[in-house]
This record gives sequence, C-alpha cells and structure tokens, in this order.
Amino acid sequence: MKVIVDAKTATLTGFLETSVTPGAEVITDGFNAYRTAAVRYRHVVQVVDGSGHQAHELLPAVHRVAALVKRWIDATHQGGIQPE
Repeated sequence: MKVIVDAKTATLTGFLETSVTPGAEVITDGFNAYRTAAVRYRHVVQVVDGSGHQAHELLPAVHRVAALVKRWIDATHQGGIQPE
C-alpha cells in the first residue's frame, strides 16, 4: 500500500513496477488507467457497477486492508497521523 500523487497511467505504472512482481495477477476495479498500466501483468477486472455484487464481495482484501489501516490510525494513533 502506498499513497500516490495521482491516478494517471504513468503514476500507476511506476507503482506497479516497484511493488508487484512481473507476471503476477493484478485485480483492479476497472478504472480505465489500469488497462495501460497493468499490461505487464495478468490483469483481472472486477467492475462493481452493474455486477450485482458489492465492492467488498468482489475485492475483499482491498476493503479489509483499508479498514484495518483506518482502525490502526484511529485506535493506535488516535487519528494523529500527519501527512509529513
């Protein structure tokens, strides 16, 4: 997990290149910039809208990690994390 400056294809490509093993499976939510950014990976698209499923059903690990990070920030750090 990493904070990135924007969701442009070049930024996403850089993140993937430094964070994901080439050839690994990358599961995304169908955001258009991922199509180009994930060309070196097995790209699986899980579009929530119109699927009849909720986001936490299609991308359970993403929602679990985000929820745990939020809990860690609020409980351990009492919300006191600053950008710097």
